[in-house]
Amino acid sequence: MLGGALREYTAQHPGGLRALAAQLGFRQAAVLSHMGNGRMAIPVERAPLLARQLGMDEARFTWAVFCQRFPDAAEALGETGNLEPPSVSGAQKQVAPLLASIEELAPDRLAIIAEVIGDPHPGERWLAVREVAAVKLLRQLRPQGLSQLDREDIRGALSGNPGSPGTP
Repeated sequence: MLGGALREYTAQHPGGLRALAAQLGFRQAAVLSHMGNGRMAIPVERAPLLARQLGMDEARFTWAVFCQRFPDAAEALGETGNLEPPSVSGAQKQVAPLLASIEELAPDRLAIIAEVIGDPHPGERWLAVREVAAVKLLRQLRPQGLSQLDREDIRGALSGNPGSPGTP
């Protein structure tokens, strides 16, 4: 999509990619060229501006970029293989503000989002509020993680059989 739009733009506008790169805030025109030929990923947060400058449908282009950059998230939204942006559902309304401000997120939050997207069973990693204190205590007492013996001891203690190894 982007490669064709860039070729069309440069054919019609004097200054070509250099002028466009300057308008878009890129230091080098090569960045646009690399994005257009697939050598460099298109930043999702830049997709709407790119689409506007190149006369492309913003929603469709931004969705295509999102699907390319975050295929697992697109699949979770049930829209893989569809270049038409999905209609806005409840789940998508929750995700939309995040996408709009993804560059403003702290690195630790971005790392968590990347982990959740990449995990085939993210719900297993989620903690209920009532579980947070226990996990904090475990992390404090065992910063390197729990050994098999630790897990067995905890299982035994919580099942009412202190001192005996945990049950399978």
